[in-house]
Amino acid sequence: GSAGAYVLAAISGIVDVDAISLSMARLAPERLDATSAIIAILIAVAVNSTAKVAIASSIGGTAYTRLLVPVLGATLVAGAAGIWFVLNR
Repeated sequence: GSAGAYVLAAISGIVDVDAISLSMARLAPERLDATSAIIAILIAVAVNSTAKVAIASSIGGTAYTRLLVPVLGATLVAGAAGIWFVLNR
């Protein structure tokens, strides 16, 4: 169900977003509703972005992290807003 998709998306998002995105797209028409698939993909993107910030912070230091966090945060907000708009039109 959707809860399993969300957990799988969070775990998969640590490493990659492509695989879970394709899996959710395949499941959406028959086994999983489109809204749950979209939310799972957004979860994977958010987890993946957080992992990238953690890696970049450990390599680039605090100054680099201060530059990176707002950009990735804005990207996540824009993605969530776009999904909200599509689902609520």
